[in-house]
Amino acid sequence: VYLSYNLGALAIFHLIACCFVWFNNTSYPSDFYRPTGPEASQAQAFTFLVRDQCLGANVRSSQGPTG
Repeated sequence: VYLSYNLGALAIFHLIACCFVWFNNTSYPSDFYRPTGPEASQAQAFTFLVRDQCLGANVRSSQGPTG
């Protein structure tokens, strides 16, 4: 019985730690580790935006991938 309680507590602690790593840049700084998924995709989108603007595209009138 105690083993199942311990495993349940570890699962809850793991969930809490994942939330801290996902939302808090202090516990998982991108400078020391790889950027998280949302940070990487946002940086990639900004890189392509700058590239398109340098190539002469009018980025103000762009509607995104669905437009």
